[in-house]
Amino acid sequence: MTYLLQLLKPVRAGVLNSVAPADAATDRYNDMLQERLENSVWSQCASWYRSGSRGRIFSTFPGPLVELWWRLRTLRWEDHEIEGPGAEKWRRRHTRWSYKRLLVTVMLADVLGTLAFVVLFRGVKLSEIVAQAVRVWYHFWRALMSSC
Repeated sequence: MTYLLQLLKPVRAGVLNSVAPADAATDRYNDMLQERLENSVWSQCASWYRSGSRGRIFSTFPGPLVELWWRLRTLRWEDHEIEGPGAEKWRRRHTRWSYKRLLVTVMLADVLGTLAFVVLFRGVKLSEIVAQAVRVWYHFWRALMSSC
């Protein structure tokens, strides 16, 4: 539900006229579904889970519900075609956010690697490092969010 609300928010605000999934994104998703379901019970029988009872499987997700939640937790604007008076500005703003998210992920991986090194080879207490890392991360995150 949150995913849909995120999609509709700029349309309701009048910033965008429409938002639709891009063909490339839906093709990627459907190819993943078919690949993961090709050896499942759903591919072995004629059922309403398949188009025309023998075609592509279309109405079941090939994994646990938590995986579906994980995929839908964050909207990927680059997977959508958007139109409207503010579309270009919207796309630029959200593309920048994608780069920020990538930067944050890389920095987090670096911090975790450094943390592991210090704990294993320098004998520093993990609790001391974690407390300091949380303080640094909190201030970094606040600075990052205030620049959006």
